[in-house]
Amino acid sequence: MSGDHWFEPKPVGYGARPANWKGWAALLVFIAVVAVLAIVCFAAGVPTGTDVAVFVAGTLVATVALVVVARVKTRGAWRWRSRSADR
Repeated sequence: MSGDHWFEPKPVGYGARPANWKGWAALLVFIAVVAVLAIVCFAAGVPTGTDVAVFVAGTLVATVALVVVARVKTRGAWRWRSRSADR
């Protein structure tokens, strides 16, 4: 794996945040995918059960994809960090 990290560990809490333009681009793609899913599934009026299922499944797949990319492209490990431990 290359040394090109898109995300960095959050200073407080668990997870990562974008560290450069590639991380921000990945986050924006995720937001765009969820927005398109919402428009396609709910723009026609009253959503059916199928519309809701497609939206939930698509959002779940997009979320898992973002988390996997963030884990692989994070500089350092994901672990819980608290402010009290830094004092």
